[in-house]
Amino acid sequence: MRPPRNASRVSVKTGASTGLYDDETFATSVLRKYPTSHDPADTEEARVLWEHGYVALDVRASSEIDFEGKVSLF
Repeated sequence: MRPPRNASRVSVKTGASTGLYDDETFATSVLRKYPTSHDPADTEEARVLWEHGYVALDVRASSEIDFEGKVSLF
């Protein structure tokens, strides 16, 4: 006997994250952290920085920055 057509289907609930970048507390903490931090920004931090006027984020390793130099924006 053959199983019903929908027997192997599993109900899955999906949704999209609005992210942390629109949370004012998170945004404030990120803006305090940069540009004094030399840690790379994660995707949520990058979005906050982008929304607040940053146009370039240098996420290279310190050794690469030392070897190649800083990014010129002009």
